[in-house]
Amino acid sequence: MPSKLQTYFGKIKYALVATAFVLLFAITSLTASLSNRGVSAATNVQHVQCTLEAQPGRIVVDFFPYSSIRSNQSISAATKGPLNTSIPAGKYKVTLQSFDGHSAKSSQVQPNEKWHLILKNAATTVVATTNPISDLPDDKDTLTEVVNSGLAVSEAVTSATAFHSAYPDSSSPNSIYPVCAALDPVAEEVRGQVVTPKTLGISTQVQAPTGAVNAGEGTNSIATTSVLGLGGSLTLLGYAISRLRRQQQ
Repeated sequence: MPSKLQTYFGKIKYALVATAFVLLFAITSLTASLSNRGVSAATNVQHVQCTLEAQPGRIVVDFFPYSSIRSNQSISAATKGPLNTSIPAGKYKVTLQSFDGHSAKSSQVQPNEKWHLILKNAATTVVATTNPISDLPDDKDTLTEVVNSGLAVSEAVTSATAFHSAYPDSSSPNSIYPVCAALDPVAEEVRGQVVTPKTLGISTQVQAPTGAVNAGEGTNSIATTSVLGLGGSLTLLGYAISRLRRQQQ
């Protein structure tokens, strides 16, 4: 028959083995849960694509392959890019698109998931910075928003960088995926100065003869038109010729 000491140590051994199995099961379950959540988020990212489609004159900056930026770590962790691009000087409507897999982590609350675009020239000098896109709502995975209606780009841009707008907020990761940006040229009206269609590389100035062209207009007034490349130049020229003929009649 086993002694009392043997029985005591046998019970301790059984308790240790049982505890080890419980701990192993708990660790395995936790690892599987975290892994599944990570896989779900990664799967969602794989299905993300920029929905800002190509249009005449539109410039799209696509940050594929997509990766998240965050506000609570280093500057590099808050940065995506720079990406090479070519954006001529001008005025642009800017649209940004964000993503985060909220459907795979519904209990997460991050109040400042937003970013903005930084445009630089060949000398890596900042030429323009967009407004930030709004925080991605907790019940949505994507957000597309116009952030600027007339962003002034004073010179040619060669690179674009996505930067976390909440950096260095350490209260939350605020992780967000910059997906893409679209810049649509905005036509500018020029009055009383030389009209320069950038697409033609020429200068066109048309003056009306002395005297008012229309009631309320001063002498030697310059015709007004929208600068729209070749079409705008032809419209301007036709308008001026028509006015000159009327004055000569």
